[in-house]
Amino acid sequence: MKSLVSALVLCSSVAFTTAAFAESPDVDTSDAQTTSDQILKSQVMDRISTDARLSGRVGVETNHGIVTLTGRVADREQVDWAEEDARGIDGVREVENFVTADVGGD
Repeated sequence: MKSLVSALVLCSSVAFTTAAFAESPDVDTSDAQTTSDQILKSQVMDRISTDARLSGRVGVETNHGIVTLTGRVADREQVDWAEEDARGIDGVREVENFVTADVGGD
């Protein structure tokens, strides 16, 4: 009887431990995601800042591969070019474009 109780306790603790590990991820992805977002942000900023077609200011933020663009550029065509630049970066899942064109721009 004592060995049966010991076996049940052992099985229960193994089952509990297994369940606990199944519910929590093996790797903390928050740091990896932050790094990935930082890399994406840097790549999008580099692409936009070196695009000779753009004049104005464009801000870039990233969150889980979603890029948010803000700022002002000279005309509507440049708003589209900024979004095109962001979408052209590998790893960008979506672009939220809040860039506006200056008054009097196309």
